[in-house]
Amino acid sequence: METALRSRWFATGRAVLVGLAVAAAAVLALRARHGVETDLYALADTRHGGILRELADGMAGQGRVLLEGDDFGKLKEAAEAIRARFHQPAGDFKETLKFLAEHRAGLLSPETRELLQAGKYKDVADAAIARLYGFVPPLVSVKEDPFLLATDYMLSMQTRRTAGWTLREGQLCRETNGVQQLLLTLDLSAASPRDTTAFLESMERSNSQLSTLSSLVRAWCSGPPFHAARATANATREINILSAVSLALVLLFGWLLFRSFRFVLPLVATLGVAFMVAAAVLFAAFPRPHVLTFVFGTSLIGLAVDYAYHVRAAGDARSVLRPLALSLLTTEACFAPLFFSVVPVLRQMALFTGAGLLAAFAWAVAWGGARADAQERVPPGADAQERVPPVLRMLIVIIAACGLYRVRVSSDPASFYTPGRYLAESEKRLAACNPEKSGRFAFVRGRNVQEALEREEAAGIPGLSALIPSLARQRENVALVAKLHDAEGKAYMAKTGLRVSPPMEGTLLDPDNIGDPHLAQMVRSMVVKGGIVSPCPEGFSSDDPNVVILEPKRAVEDMFATFSSATMKLLAWSLAVLAALLVAIFRRRSFGYVASLAATFAATAGMLGWLGVPVTFFTLLCFFAVAGLGLDYAIFTRSSAAPRVRQVVFFAFLTSFAGLGMLSFTDFAVTRAMGLTFACGLFFAWLCAGLFSAPGTRLQASAWHLQREQSAGRWRMLFMWYMYVWFGKSFQKVLCIPVMAFIYPFARPAREALQEFYKVIKEFNPQCSIINLHYAIFTHLLGFAWSLADKTDACTLRKNLPKMSVRDDAGWRAFDGLVRAGKGAFLISTHLGTIEVFPALSASSPFVHAFQQMGHDAVFTEVFARHLDSSRLALHPVEEIGVETAVQMQEAIGRGELVLMAGDRVSAGSERVLRHDFLGRQCVWPKGVFVFAKLMEAPVFFVTCVRTGWNAYEVHVREFVPSGEPLLQSLLDAYVRFLEEETLAHPEQWYQFYHFFGGT
Repeated sequence: METALRSRWFATGRAVLVGLAVAAAAVLALRARHGVETDLYALADTRHGGILRELADGMAGQGRVLLEGDDFGKLKEAAEAIRARFHQPAGDFKETLKFLAEHRAGLLSPETRELLQAGKYKDVADAAIARLYGFVPPLVSVKEDPFLLATDYMLSMQTRRTAGWTLREGQLCRETNGVQQLLLTLDLSAASPRDTTAFLESMERSNSQLSTLSSLVRAWCSGPPFHAARATANATREINILSAVSLALVLLFGWLLFRSFRFVLPLVATLGVAFMVAAAVLFAAFPRPHVLTFVFGTSLIGLAVDYAYHVRAAGDARSVLRPLALSLLTTEACFAPLFFSVVPVLRQMALFTGAGLLAAFAWAVAWGGARADAQERVPPGADAQERVPPVLRMLIVIIAACGLYRVRVSSDPASFYTPGRYLAESEKRLAACNPEKSGRFAFVRGRNVQEALEREEAAGIPGLSALIPSLARQRENVALVAKLHDAEGKAYMAKTGLRVSPPMEGTLLDPDNIGDPHLAQMVRSMVVKGGIVSPCPEGFSSDDPNVVILEPKRAVEDMFATFSSATMKLLAWSLAVLAALLVAIFRRRSFGYVASLAATFAATAGMLGWLGVPVTFFTLLCFFAVAGLGLDYAIFTRSSAAPRVRQVVFFAFLTSFAGLGMLSFTDFAVTRAMGLTFACGLFFAWLCAGLFSAPGTRLQASAWHLQREQSAGRWRMLFMWYMYVWFGKSFQKVLCIPVMAFIYPFARPAREALQEFYKVIKEFNPQCSIINLHYAIFTHLLGFAWSLADKTDACTLRKNLPKMSVRDDAGWRAFDGLVRAGKGAFLISTHLGTIEVFPALSASSPFVHAFQQMGHDAVFTEVFARHLDSSRLALHPVEEIGVETAVQMQEAIGRGELVLMAGDRVSAGSERVLRHDFLGRQCVWPKGVFVFAKLMEAPVFFVTCVRTGWNAYEVHVREFVPSGEPLLQSLLDAYVRFLEEETLAHPEQWYQFYHFFGGT
């Protein structure tokens, strides 16, 4: 019945998933037709982000070609051939001049306007006479324009358009160092990337061969269209090659893992559904998401592959459901802070990744398992994690982390894109063509072009208004020309013989409705949404709030600096959320996960420093994906000790490394840096996932009485004591965490002893698995430190007594009945748990006489004994035991008091020992304790107190019942059995930090 119900649930879940996949495909079909954003300025809504984006859009299709040679005629032929190739209009501007002549009524050059405003009409007339008899022919009929004002305006427009260049036969030309130069401006917005790339390659090839359209002509290409075409061509070629290599490696790794190719279909389905659902959710929330979101989303492939691999290897999703769910939960928590970013693209990434991973998880669980008849299991083999020795792993991480001092953060656009040699040289030459170019722009706001032009004219910016005045300014110009005719008309007629009739207001030039394509293109390149943008001279400033000075390069740097700062803060929040979540899920075992993640980040950043890769906004994004993948590796590595689980982790790492690390070989600087970050991050994530779990083999721990106290100086012990006195035991225990973190690297004997202990446990009980040995040892030692705090509190000030409970069995009932009857007993305790908290059991507990080796742990014992509550406990030195001691203890038992001795540790210098097997190993036991118990002629109980919570303990008591064997042997047999059971039940509270199993 249960199986049928489960099958029905799975069938329903699969149907729902298929429905969601179909719905996602429909959403994509409806919404994706709007396309995606590709402009860097569309990444965020910064202060000038919209203006810069409009400016970039206006220049996106604008390319420039600089032709150089000795013969102007050859340069002109080459220019005409280039225009014909891209279907550009002829460059003689005849139609433009005709159009301007028809709309000349309000057009004046800035110089002529200044003279007319100053009333210098004669100067204007004299300049017209000089030009009339000069070498430059009038561009408009002198009958229609006797003062040559239109010709003056047109020539001024051309010379102002590109300072330092002259108009020759309709071409912008100049001569530099004996070399003729001709500058072309092309509108390539309609040209295909393939045609642009082919032209660019032909120009580059011809330059290298010194033979292009003319044998003496060189061509240099500049502008966004050429850079975009080259980047697109390189990216297409690289993606095709790297995708083929990555696919081949994925198939190879999958075959090595499963020994068949039946994993391909579930894997492709998981990846396809994950990407489709993520993209559909993204397009539903954002009409035009940024392309960078999809680039970053490739990290989704890594985790989706991991899910499919683990489910496929297990054959049944239920067997790996818990680690899969934990991996999904931690990864979603890692990306969750991105939802609160002020950068829209980061919110898009969080939504895309979150939805995609959830879909990948659901699909892998529902469909990714192997069929019942397939039984595809990972072939047994050596544990992939164990191929790297622990010492070597640590050494690699330390060496990489040492590179942290070389890490540099950059927001320079050059870190994102570096052009090839030809384009870099072209940009250098084109920049030299206009040395006065400041790289600054003025943006003038306006509800329409007319208002923006009027504000630009008021601010005195020589921008679009200097070429095409506002209608208001044109009407002013008409009035000024009328005054010129009135003042100088008759004199001008007498000097030139031309008939000067009163001017009639002709057709004004409306910037909103320009019929000439050349002028229309010029206006479109300067008009953006909400205003107009013009080149701004160096040093210009304005107090008008409607005038904004822009420096695109600095704006881009500021924008990415803002992005990097916001991403860094979000990464810190992400790590904090992850740490809290790991603590909530794994509690004491969370240290291994947090430590592996911290080591991964430090090592990755260090390697980027060594490689000279700057930390940018894009590389910071990679750390989110590395965190998700690293936690996935760590969770599965610690979920099982089976070699097949770690083998799946290893091949999942190789697959992600092959897919994402291949970006390191791309030509684009951004993707290359991201690829290097992914490669380093994934490698260290896999390496650190097992860094805290590899078992050690070197066991050289000394005998317990030969070991020095670790960090137990007098002042340190007093400091811990007063922390307890002033702030309480809980604060003292929290303080133990950083203290133990400091002690841990230097506590080698204790670590080696615990490594041996867990090895013995594993050999005696193969079902006992330790997910991460290094983490287990650290928490083991930390638990011992906490036990000292509980011990101190229970035996001194009793400020926060542990919550005590008992295991209600026959042993406890016998002991409780004895105590209630006012009779004493001899207790044999252990160093498993914390027997010192026994006095906290109840206020009516009998007085306890405890024996301890006083010469060892002298500093701690001194502080402990100085504040001991002597009304409940008396400490007796083991070194002074004699006949008198035995008599005194017999008398104490007769008074109903308890005598306590540890039966699992041989005293310093004692040669009286017993031997007995314990956990499959022969160990030595203190003979004196068992002889002393025999001499007491009193009931004997074995007792221990094990920790069950932060401040909770449970008492376990077992009564010794003599058997037919000799009393001493029977006593030892019963004690060892008790200790063995307790040790297997609570191995993390074994507080023997020496070579216990070595016979010493």
